[in-house]
Amino acid sequence: SATQTLKDEHVGSSRLTQLRAKIFNELQTEACRFRSELKHRAITLIERCIVVEEGKIVVRGSGTAKKAVKFNVDSSVDAAGAVSSSPLSDAFEVLDSFSDPRFASFGETLDITMKKVAQKLTGALKARMATFESALASGEVAMFTMREESVSKTRRSAGDKYDLTNVGGNSIQLLWASTTVKYAEQVGNDARDSSTSAVSAEINEELLQSAPSAAIATFISLLNYMTHLLMFVHDHVLLGRPELSKILGKHIFRPAPPDFALSVADEGTFMTDLLAAMRRWCIPESSSSQVWKMVQSVEHRLITEVGVFEDAMAKLNFMNGSHVVDGTDATTTSSLSKLAKSLCQTYVETQRCQIINTGRNILLNTDYHNTSRVGHNAKDPAEPGSLDSLNDDPQSAFLFNECSVSLVAQEILSLCRKTLDDASDHDAATTIDNLPPSLYRASREVLDLFRAIIPTRFGKEIASIPRFAAVLHNDCVYLAHEASFLGAEYKEKFSKLASSVDESSKMKMLSEICTFVDLVPPFRDLASKSMGSMIEMQKVQLCELISPRLTTSFTKALGSNESVSEWDDAETALKAAIHHLRHLSQAWKKVLSRNVYHIAMGNLVDTVFVLFLEPVMKAFEISDPASRFVHYLFLEAVKSSAELFRIDDSSEGAEGLFKVAATHAVEFEKIKAVGQFMLMRLDDIQRSLEEGKFSCIKAKELSHLVAAAFDESEKRRSLLNSLNA
Repeated sequence: SATQTLKDEHVGSSRLTQLRAKIFNELQTEACRFRSELKHRAITLIERCIVVEEGKIVVRGSGTAKKAVKFNVDSSVDAAGAVSSSPLSDAFEVLDSFSDPRFASFGETLDITMKKVAQKLTGALKARMATFESALASGEVAMFTMREESVSKTRRSAGDKYDLTNVGGNSIQLLWASTTVKYAEQVGNDARDSSTSAVSAEINEELLQSAPSAAIATFISLLNYMTHLLMFVHDHVLLGRPELSKILGKHIFRPAPPDFALSVADEGTFMTDLLAAMRRWCIPESSSSQVWKMVQSVEHRLITEVGVFEDAMAKLNFMNGSHVVDGTDATTTSSLSKLAKSLCQTYVETQRCQIINTGRNILLNTDYHNTSRVGHNAKDPAEPGSLDSLNDDPQSAFLFNECSVSLVAQEILSLCRKTLDDASDHDAATTIDNLPPSLYRASREVLDLFRAIIPTRFGKEIASIPRFAAVLHNDCVYLAHEASFLGAEYKEKFSKLASSVDESSKMKMLSEICTFVDLVPPFRDLASKSMGSMIEMQKVQLCELISPRLTTSFTKALGSNESVSEWDDAETALKAAIHHLRHLSQAWKKVLSRNVYHIAMGNLVDTVFVLFLEPVMKAFEISDPASRFVHYLFLEAVKSSAELFRIDDSSEGAEGLFKVAATHAVEFEKIKAVGQFMLMRLDDIQRSLEEGKFSCIKAKELSHLVAAAFDESEKRRSLLNSLNA
């Protein structure tokens, strides 16, 4: 029937549609497989056709094999018609087709292949750079002689990892051999004619000798080697095709970061290595008038040589003039050109970094324990207003008192002065005008490094070891003293230098702002903090030695008529305190200046005296035996503490030591007077009052002592009334 016929036709049509879809899917799958296989064969063919070995690069299947030719940048192979179809050319055509937007899944195939080629070339360039480094370390300059030659296709040898049976045609190879030239140092680097560039010309000893130094000659020789190698690659590997040169140039000369950071590098990018070589070879590490003059000539020579090199790369389409072609940004100036044009400024920054690193190495690697005596052993000034004060040296106020200063601080100051000497050099101001301000900045930064590193590195030692705290105190006082004069000293030098050069130069501004006075307060604060914290810690330790033995029971024990354990504890406490102070004295008196040592020791002696005076002055009853014990105890304290103020082994008598101790220990006269009081009768006390021997004791305190030490009597009442009047 008609209905059945329509159904049969519909079923047949559906089967036909399914069959067509199946055939289409199979064809599509086969096409994808064919494309993948074709891409893989093209990539494999390119990898096998380009072989980089030690001393040569071999290109097979390029179709460009011919007799060896003389290098000329203008003799590149014309891609339009000079090269006939070849396996290598066909492989590039295939990959170029897959780079078409219609094949999105294979869009990066050609770029990835060029990246692999770039990695091969970069490996060869890095190996040659090692040769240059080795020759330069021996004081020689390496150069490479290069030649092309055709090689007939030979049977594959056993163990050959490259299967070239399907690659037709002859091969062409570039061979190079290294030779070294003994560079003759020139006193006048500007004397030789350097108008002829050595980058694109045939390299020879005369051209290398025209360079300002062996390092510059080495870098020029490296550029020459790269130029000829990449010319060969352009002609015989890339077949003169500009689109391939642009892609390969992107991977070899990818721009480095703006700050020329050497740590950021792609494995297929040689620009970073080239920048590192220029920095390492062309920027001197030393600092002298001869080097400063040479830097300028080096900059001019490098600008010329790098310009010629980049122009050669531009003709080969690896670069676009002084702009690197990366496919996205052709307006960024080449990092190589930037560095060449800013070589003087880079040298200035390098010098500043080297100075800071030198200071850092001094601070981190020099033993901070080592010290030496520095300063003047000036006499203490006489009493103000006395006749002896007329004989005082008026310059003594500006002298640095003799003390022990660490070798670290002395080396830091020497580095600072050397840097300022270079900054105030006439050749520095007239040759590189940015150098003096940068060196002045570095000299200040070196002093800042001391304040930043030493307290951090030795923080625990400074807080716990008395000698460390004393050394840091002396170092800070020493650097503060020197900083107060450095500005005036070099300001005058900068002013004289500014008057001899252009008035509009930076030297005039430097002469106006040169100062180190602002560094004085931070150093003095650090000195006070280090020594002050140590003295406070020693006070705490003295209290821990004395306080447990001088409890409230000692005050009550002073009323006893016979010796008790509290008296023994008090005597033990005094001996422990004096023993502790003697140890401090041994650590400090050979380090600190005389005046600072006396002040520090007087502060601690006062702490001991106060702890012993307090319970005695509070006692309500003091027996005769207790009075004799207190007299002995305080007399021992006075004698022992006075000996602590002896700086050297001089034969200064007790009277002189007592005078020094009384000057720096506020409580010295008081404890001495209380000790004498304990053996006096009331008549003696009255007489001493009239003579002023108890002027260091308050009337209320003396009244309390009289009431505690003497029984009720008419003389006692009379004395108390006179004290309370």
